[in-house]
Amino acid sequence: MIKRLRNSLNTRIFLITSAILVAACMVTYAFIASYMPRAYSHQLDEKLQDKVAVLVEELTRLTPEEAAPVVERFARQNTANVFIMDEAFDIMPDLAHYYDDTGQYVVDYAEAERYVGDGDDQLGVAAAPADGVATTGDSGLLGGTSEKYTTVMEFGVRLLGSDQEYTMVVEASATAINQAAEALGKTLPTLVPAILILAALVSWFYSRYITRPIVKLSHVAEKMSRLEFDWQADERRSDEIGALGASLNEMAARMDSTLEQLRVANAALREDIDMAREQERKRLAFFSAVSHELKTPLTIIKGQLEGMLHGVGVYRDREKYLARALEVAGTMEGLVQEILYLSRLESSGFAMEPEPLELGGLAQRAVAAQAELAERRGIRLSTRLEPGAMVSADEKLLYKAVHNLVSNAILYSPEGESVYITVSKKAEGVVFVIENTGVHIPEEALDDVFNAFYRVEQSRSRGTGGSGLGLYIVRMVMELHGLPHKIENTAAGVQFTFTMQEAGPPS
Repeated sequence: MIKRLRNSLNTRIFLITSAILVAACMVTYAFIASYMPRAYSHQLDEKLQDKVAVLVEELTRLTPEEAAPVVERFARQNTANVFIMDEAFDIMPDLAHYYDDTGQYVVDYAEAERYVGDGDDQLGVAAAPADGVATTGDSGLLGGTSEKYTTVMEFGVRLLGSDQEYTMVVEASATAINQAAEALGKTLPTLVPAILILAALVSWFYSRYITRPIVKLSHVAEKMSRLEFDWQADERRSDEIGALGASLNEMAARMDSTLEQLRVANAALREDIDMAREQERKRLAFFSAVSHELKTPLTIIKGQLEGMLHGVGVYRDREKYLARALEVAGTMEGLVQEILYLSRLESSGFAMEPEPLELGGLAQRAVAAQAELAERRGIRLSTRLEPGAMVSADEKLLYKAVHNLVSNAILYSPEGESVYITVSKKAEGVVFVIENTGVHIPEEALDDVFNAFYRVEQSRSRGTGGSGLGLYIVRMVMELHGLPHKIENTAAGVQFTFTMQEAGPPS
């Protein structure tokens, strides 16, 4: 129970409200039970005193014979005992009117004398001042019990035609007051359960009304702590709780939007990081390959030079091996130039300079530049170049790519085979195709031939190919221009294709 009180706002409000309502009802009951007789008696005193004052004033205008019916009427109307006595405290028989213990009105001088008595104990109120009021809870003229509230008033009065001042005693009992208090006491056993049930019901509805929106908002806050924003606080109140719900809705919408932006940004950042890692991996692989490519010719040159310096074996023929060393140095120079070319393409400040050009003429120049190499290797070059095939491209870059494609086809074709170069205009644009016969690339290696320093022939011999950067440069040029390209095996050999949008003639 203690744990429930600590963890449940609804239970705490219910118990506190119930306790307050029960306490308020009991205090109200006690106040009514104690204050009602006093208030009623005070009111009785005031009303009776006002009526007696009117009676006294009226009696001053009446003779004793005329006063008798007036006093009798007053006694009947106010259910009071009225006695008028002379200076010797003898009751005037015609002016004595009272009620007996049963509440019956009696006009009997002998009975009045018996109740009044003689001497100093008359009425039990001899000490009351003239024109004053004495209040007692003891037995009065009616012989009532201590539960009966009695008020006794004495007034001096003069009757018409008499010089004597008489004393008028008026006694009234408030039996009804005690009856009301007794009735309240009797209803207490029934009233207490009714108060408890009513307090419980009112407290339950009150606690539910107060805590229901707070509990809902608590669940909303719990969802927000789990970064769940697919909800709406449905409070339509216009008070502070409704304002809090609206604020939570707005905050959730903003946080959801911000979180979505963070997700997108995080995904983009993850892609950038993955790309950076991939570039770093490629860069490390590139430098490793470059180191390997440079290490081999450097080792060859170093060995040849040492042999020639020391005149060891065949290296005594310096002219022959100096020429070979120069050839290896030339190969190294070509490799370095290609690396520098790649570095320029990959630099952030590089910008292409596209211009209209005829692709057939560019391909013809690249084929002419490789004619001597093809002749030395016994390769037949065949071209079919459609004139007027205009494209827009960076001429230097595109020439480098076509030159590398022709050179690569010649280098990797067996002797006596052919290389076909075609430029044609089709519906999709200007299409460039180069095919070398007599050789195929393993299917699993087709996606790798454009990587830097990759060779299908793993011996990396200079007699079977170039530096391994030719097709890598081709791929970079294609990507810079945004050109679709592919390499595939055909029935006769290997074919490379790229397509460009046709452009108008230069202005």
